[in-house]
Amino acid sequence: MAIRIFFKMNSLTRKRSSVVSRSALLRAFARPAHVAAFAVAVRRVGLPVLLAAATMLTPLGCKHGGKGLEDIDGLAAGTALALSDVSIVDVLFWSLSAQGEPMTAWVRGSASEFRVLATRPGVTLPVPGSLVSLEETTSLVDLEECLGPQAKGGLKEVSGQARSLQLVDLLSGQTVEVYAPPLPEEGGVEDFEARAVPIASVGTMVVLRIEEDVVHCAMDQSSRNVEVLAFDVGSGKPFPLFSAIEEDALQASEKATAFELLRGNRALRAKGPRELFLRDLEFRLSGRRGLTLSYVFTQGDEEAEDTVVRFSSALSVSVPARAVPASFAPGLIVPPVLVRLLEAVPDLEIYGWAPILLSAADVPTLLLAFAGGQEKGKSAAAAKP
Repeated sequence: MAIRIFFKMNSLTRKRSSVVSRSALLRAFARPAHVAAFAVAVRRVGLPVLLAAATMLTPLGCKHGGKGLEDIDGLAAGTALALSDVSIVDVLFWSLSAQGEPMTAWVRGSASEFRVLATRPGVTLPVPGSLVSLEETTSLVDLEECLGPQAKGGLKEVSGQARSLQLVDLLSGQTVEVYAPPLPEEGGVEDFEARAVPIASVGTMVVLRIEEDVVHCAMDQSSRNVEVLAFDVGSGKPFPLFSAIEEDALQASEKATAFELLRGNRALRAKGPRELFLRDLEFRLSGRRGLTLSYVFTQGDEEAEDTVVRFSSALSVSVPARAVPASFAPGLIVPPVLVRLLEAVPDLEIYGWAPILLSAADVPTLLLAFAGGQEKGKSAAAAKP
């Protein structure tokens, strides 16, 4: 289970406390020079802003029942907001709907006021001059005929689901492939499903969990291949979530802790931390718990190849992160408008965010394209039985 992480930032708090007050945080973001000082202080601490949300102590303003992100569409606190005010910024952030599906919101505001302008289904992120949406396409995959108990003594034609993931530019319509599921191996497969799931994001970096499930009919067994990787929506390319140095640190800290927590379990076959694999990453920003990061580790299958992780999800453990990967650093500073929003909606859990760096003249066009997805989502929901 993730834990709330507190921090020290001596240049701003003057060593008074390990928890920064709300007013100190907002003063820190008041001017560009303070933002730079804040970033320098964070690098010295070694825990890049796991930080800002730990200052949200007292919920203020309107309340939220915690049903889903769609419930805050149109929510506002403060006066009319104009982008001509240099303190006002636009930010995209995403969370989950009441049905557990990802949904993105466009919020405008500052440290003292905010307004949720629109929401849309899925994960949408800003890139220079536009917005891109992560969209999933499902296709059926023809599998080999199965002969065995599940086929009731005869041949059975089966199919599996392959869910590809693309980046779609909301203005141009251009697409970039993010994940293309591999076809299952020959030899008799009863079921197959593969997909890439967004689990966190900061700035233009999104973290994906790749899931590939195969049920082998002849051997009456199943396997799950999982990989956690980072993808830059700006460049359209994947990159390592951890550096080589961070991998070594992970081995000596979080993996070692995970192994000790699993020790004594009769199902444990791993002989040491090196035989544990990263199955998931839990990254959350909320008004009640602050900003949290934890890793979920599990043991690999004895027959797994070096390039494939096969495991039983029944034996896994979550360990709080002791440091934040450098890949998170470029966009990790929490915008003041989100601090203010989470004061009003303390039960909301944010999985990712990014500021929209556009001129005021370009915003209406993008907002219209963004809201178009909102109407599309409402139509799709209305069409469901």
